[in-house]
Amino acid sequence: MLKVGQKIIIGEISGTITAVELLHIIIATENNESIIVPTKELNNTHITIIGETQ
Repeated sequence: MLKVGQKIIIGEISGTITAVELLHIIIATENNESIIVPTKELNNTHITIIGETQ
């Protein structure tokens, strides 16, 4: 289960989850960008959970 604060890699996107909603998640990248990923894209994408922020 994905949750706020986890550092993840989804496809070519890496960063920290800042929000988990019903239809999307928001990831903050190291470049200070926020990327919205629809949850339906998560079904067919490899997800790597690196860890959690403290």
